[in-house]
Amino acid sequence: ASFNYYRDDIDGIVGPNLMRAVVKFQKEMGLKISGYPDVRTIFLLNSFKEFAQYGGQKARQKAAG
Repeated sequence: ASFNYYRDDIDGIVGPNLMRAVVKFQKEMGLKISGYPDVRTIFLLNSFKEFAQYGGQKARQKAAG
């Protein structure tokens, strides 16, 4: 929701609204489009979340290994 892909109340249900948001994110990131929050999609979402929260410092460290 914080990246404006999902624009509804967060209800914990994997329904059509979540699937649309995931498809949009997957398309924009060049991922395989499934509509489901798979491991790769979740990893990228978490990386962007860390980047936004910590100004990129933590995300860069994580990417560097």
